[in-house]
Amino acid sequence: MRAISVLIVMFSHFVTNMIPGGFGVYVFFVISGFLIARQFFVEHEATSSIGMKNFYLRRFYRLYPVALVFTATVVGLFLL
Repeated sequence: MRAISVLIVMFSHFVTNMIPGGFGVYVFFVISGFLIARQFFVEHEATSSIGMKNFYLRRFYRLYPVALVFTATVVGLFLL
């Protein structure tokens, strides 16, 4: 679903101006907020607490590989 919101942003930038500015970004943040809140509710039901340290560790391990590949790609293209 977040990919759809990214496509909305790209469509509004490159194809048409019929979609209001920022709509895709709003959709992305609403969906992301819903998913993060759902993770918190599931964790709270399972453990009766929410571990922010574990939350940020999961985010780090999920985002770090992508950030590393992106940075390596940009540096590689720059060096070419």
